[in-house]
Amino acid sequence: MARMFLSIIIGMITFSSSVYPAGEHRTLSLEEAKKLVLEALPRKARSLPKLSLEGGLDSAYPGFYIFSAMWAGPPDGSVVIGSYAVDSSTGDVFDPASECTEISTPALRKLQEKLRSRIGLSDSAYQKIKGRGPMCNLGEGRGAERTPAP
Repeated sequence: MARMFLSIIIGMITFSSSVYPAGEHRTLSLEEAKKLVLEALPRKARSLPKLSLEGGLDSAYPGFYIFSAMWAGPPDGSVVIGSYAVDSSTGDVFDPASECTEISTPALRKLQEKLRSRIGLSDSAYQKIKGRGPMCNLGEGRGAERTPAP
């Protein structure tokens, strides 16, 4: 009986620690953001030799991970194949080179849904905080405010 009671208590503690209070969620980790970028890459790019992602949170664009995707190109060189921005609150992935273009594929959407669930972001909360890419409002600053998506 005591063993069963202990199992129930441990289960309740584990469950309650994975649930976030209403309206709150954690942000994506660097590794989670990298997974999103890898999923956003064109299929052929994912198999390039020595594919790597460089970057992280960028103080110029608060709330966004900014990455460059590169591969080992010519001898002793590397080739940048693209730049990507990941909203750390929503997991939305943008192509900063084309300003406000959000990248979306079925596989990426599936991973985003999984990660949003993991960070405690409900669909309704996502719709409330969904914003535009980091370079959509150049010159206006982004700071803590979020610009609603069109």
